[in-house]
Amino acid sequence: MQQWITGLNTTCVLCNDTQESCSHLFFECRYSEQVWKKLVGGMMQEGYTADWTELVEIISKPWLNQTMTFLIRYTLQATLHVIWRERNLRRHGEQPHDAAHLVQFIDKTLRLKLLSVKGTGNKHFEENLMICFGSR
Repeated sequence: MQQWITGLNTTCVLCNDTQESCSHLFFECRYSEQVWKKLVGGMMQEGYTADWTELVEIISKPWLNQTMTFLIRYTLQATLHVIWRERNLRRHGEQPHDAAHLVQFIDKTLRLKLLSVKGTGNKHFEENLMICFGSR
């Protein structure tokens, strides 16, 4: 965008520290990394990463088991969407939300999604849901 519009401010509107890029926005930025870590840090444990390349690799192949793979993928999808939305709202002059607000919103989104698939009768799935929610 900077090539199209001269003088465009490309500083990250989430942290106001550095030039915005895909890898910075998702998740080198201390704001978005804080959101990501709060959501999946306990779930991923020692496998936790905020590195974009590593995250793409993790979601491209099965991770631990089917339920955990689903949880990591869906959490990543929801987090990317909400962070991008927050970024755009700030770019267009809307009131910023703190990281805790985004975590709460994403967590609620995840819970609603998981409740919609919970009734599958899969005991293993329900046990992993309890692990997921217990990790926060």
